[in-house]
Amino acid sequence: SLQRLAREICIWAKLYHENVLPLFGFFTEGDNAMPAFVSEWMERGTLNDYMKTFPRASFTTLLMAPRQIRDIAKGLEYLHSEGVIHADLKSPNILISQDSKPLLADFGLSLALSESTAGSTTTGAFTKGTVRWMARELLVPEDSGPSFRPDEQTDIWALGMVIYELLSWKSPYWDKSSDILVFMGIVNGELPGIPEDTSDMDSNIFKMLWNLCESCWT
Repeated sequence: SLQRLAREICIWAKLYHENVLPLFGFFTEGDNAMPAFVSEWMERGTLNDYMKTFPRASFTTLLMAPRQIRDIAKGLEYLHSEGVIHADLKSPNILISQDSKPLLADFGLSLALSESTAGSTTTGAFTKGTVRWMARELLVPEDSGPSFRPDEQTDIWALGMVIYELLSWKSPYWDKSSDILVFMGIVNGELPGIPEDTSDMDSNIFKMLWNLCESCWT
């Protein structure tokens, strides 16, 4: 809707950080056209695309995964310091710059903290966000009170799922074939397990990052 686009523009336009995609502007064509956003073209694509260009082992061995995680966390910390909740953090919403820096993008579901505490936006399991990256309290709002909205903690939960992607080279709950099954798993308290098909799972770096991943879900 136009209201949602206006909110996205207002939120995105005020963000300036090395790990947030900058908004250059927007334009419309024709009387009834929806606004189109203008930002720098990221030839490397999303984090999800970028991961596919590297063998998994080399990505971790070269310490690229820890660097990506650090920079994504810095971008998210900045959003929260500016009173912004991303509300849809996932690898397809993180773009990669020419110098391999992750940039948080897609603020279509983002909220100001003042909005996040004003009332409920969660009216159904699949109305807001992407279920594989969503915290349980967003899917079962009656357990969290009638006015629950995305907040810093649900963003951090999603960050844990992004870390899981970087450690496993798989989407969260990759072994579940549909979002309905994922939804049921999350509601029942299931979490992604430690990847078993990784050659470096005994390394100190892997263990440290896996502990960080799990801490995002507690």
